[in-house]
Amino acid sequence: MKSLKVYYADVPNMGDILNKLIVENLFGFNAIRRTYLTGELSAIGSGLGQFTYHGDFIFRLIQKVSGIMFPNVTIWGTGFICYKDHDTDFYRKNIKFAAVRGELSKQRIEKKLGHKLNIPMGDAGILSSYLLKEKVDKKYKVGIIAHFKEQEEPVFKKMVDTFDNSTFIDVRQQPDVVIKQIAECECIISSSLHGLIIADSLYIPNVHIVVTDNLMGDGFKFDDYYSAYGLKHPYIDLNKDSIPTLDWVRANYKLTPQMVDKVKMDLIKAFPFKNEKSPILAMIKE
Repeated sequence: MKSLKVYYADVPNMGDILNKLIVENLFGFNAIRRTYLTGELSAIGSGLGQFTYHGDFIFRLIQKVSGIMFPNVTIWGTGFICYKDHDTDFYRKNIKFAAVRGELSKQRIEKKLGHKLNIPMGDAGILSSYLLKEKVDKKYKVGIIAHFKEQEEPVFKKMVDTFDNSTFIDVRQQPDVVIKQIAECECIISSSLHGLIIADSLYIPNVHIVVTDNLMGDGFKFDDYYSAYGLKHPYIDLNKDSIPTLDWVRANYKLTPQMVDKVKMDLIKAFPFKNEKSPILAMIKE
C-alpha cells in the first residue's frame, strides 16, 4: 500500500482522526501523520491558515525554509478556522487546491492568489457514511453530541434527561464507533462540527448548538461548511435560547440527500492521489 503524508492535528478531535480512516479505508493509501510544514496532503480540518505565514520572526523563517524544502502540498477539503485567520501569503511554494471546505474559504484563497478557482467544495468528513460496514438499525430518537472540549458541561446531561429514548455520544471514542452510534439515531443535536457532518453524511436531521466559547475559532468553520451548500449556518445558542424540540430540528433541517450526494461525488472525483484499486470506487459502483 502506497503511503501519503497527511497533515492533521494530533488531538482527540473527531474531524482530525477521520483523516486516517478516510484516506486508508476509502482511498487505499497508508496515512502517515505529518505537520503542516512537511505534509503532502491536507484534508479534513480547519488548518488552512497554518499554511500561511504567522508567528514571530524565527517561526516565519522556519516556514520559509519549509516552503523551499517541502514545496508540494495539496488541499482537499480543508478550511480556515477564523474570520481573521492569518491573512498573509502561503509559504508552501507549490500549494495546490483540489477542493476546499466551503465558499468562504474559497473566496479567501482566491483573494490571496489573485484569481478564481474552479474547484469543488465540501468537508471530506461527509464521506463517513462509506465507513459503515453494514446496515445500522435505528435505536434512539436523538443523539446528543458534545465537542471534546465540552464533555463535562451539565447541559448535555440535561438534554439526555429531557428527551425520551436519547443517547449521549462521546466523540473521544474510535471514529467507527461514533459513526455507528450516530447512525442509530433519528436526529442529532451537536456542538461538534463533525458530529453534524457525520449526521449529514447519513442523511440524519441535525442542529448545531452553541454551549461555550471553549472551541477554537469564532464560528467561521461552521459558516464555511454550510456555505458549500449555499446555506446560512443554522444554530441554537443555549446561552440565550431553549433546548430545541425534535420537531423543530426536523422542520429546520435544510440539507437534502441530493445536496449531500453531490458533494460526496465531487470530493471523491477531486481526490488528488489516484489509486485504481481505491475501495471507494468499488463502493460507489455497487
